[in-house]
Amino acid sequence: MTGVGRSAQGRALGRSVVSLVVDAAREAIADAGLAVDDVDAMVVESSYVSKVAPQDEVAAELGHGRSFLSLATGIGGAGVVSTLAAAELLIATGRHRHVLCYFGSGFGSSTGGPYDFPVGLDAKRNYEAPHGWFGQPLYFAAMAERYAVEFGLAPEALAAVAVAAREGALRTDDAVLRRPLTLDSYRDEPQIVGRFRRADCSVISDGAFAWVVSAADRAADGPQPAVSILGCGQASEPGMSSSTYWTQRRRFTTTPCRESAAQAFAAAGLTPADVDVAQIYDCFSISTILQLEDAGFCAKGEGADFVASGSLGLTGSLPTNTHGGLLAHSFTVGAGHLVEAVLQLRGQATGRQVEGAEIAYLAGLGLPEHASAVLGRP
Repeated sequence: MTGVGRSAQGRALGRSVVSLVVDAAREAIADAGLAVDDVDAMVVESSYVSKVAPQDEVAAELGHGRSFLSLATGIGGAGVVSTLAAAELLIATGRHRHVLCYFGSGFGSSTGGPYDFPVGLDAKRNYEAPHGWFGQPLYFAAMAERYAVEFGLAPEALAAVAVAAREGALRTDDAVLRRPLTLDSYRDEPQIVGRFRRADCSVISDGAFAWVVSAADRAADGPQPAVSILGCGQASEPGMSSSTYWTQRRRFTTTPCRESAAQAFAAAGLTPADVDVAQIYDCFSISTILQLEDAGFCAKGEGADFVASGSLGLTGSLPTNTHGGLLAHSFTVGAGHLVEAVLQLRGQATGRQVEGAEIAYLAGLGLPEHASAVLGRP
């Protein structure tokens, strides 16, 4: 990767998603030392941003003046991370040299907020909502409850995820949520559903991020240290689709991260023990715990103890979501995680830099899909 960029981040900016994406894309292209017309392909997440900020509209607003290829990948965070694999494949054909990827959201300014997407799916609205199954917090709270039944789940474990994310946000200038959080203040947070308190749930906000993937020979000539894509993996949960009823899931304590992470580490020729910093999709605190286990950073059922021990903090054994993640930085479904991984490997994460970070693990959740990537310092 040769360039990254970001727009303003905020709870409700009152701007179009296209305008936010264009800001981030311009910054990413400039960061890569490129002109807009150097971009010869665009790859984006398929279920949301390709509809609210389609590639042709973004290209027109950028003033792009040549033909280009456009592709859309997977769902949500899985789609964001899988842009890296798609960009690699395009470049490997020899017909493309610079691929622009982006994600932007306007959920904070939407009248429906988090209920606009994805809970508007017919299967959920017509069959689950009438029986009380409505809203993302409830879905993931069910996963936390099942995890507690199978393995035990002390409140301190969920709190540890939220506190670590907030510490990262406090060190990141444009994080949306910058109110300090401790174990004691976590206990004072209002309860949302089940075991979740407010701090266990992602923020809702507006903003955009963009990144450029370039051919290796061009990457070496850019103004920034190029970050290598060492391995990618993608998987989808058996028996589930984006329109499948959440109540009918076959498994509640395992995610497709188990398969996607194994693929990514195998392609990179590395293991979880080689990772210096992790950026893991954290729409809710339990999702971080599940993916840590599924990716192999600890055994199944040991994730709660792993996070409660302080492993996720900046000086912990696995600094995770160092910018604040979805829980505290912004709701850009993993795009902020991707850009943060690049900054960490460049040594440019001012105020929150993980010393000597050379290998990063990136996880994107978009049930029923998941994508993983292992990135390396040049």
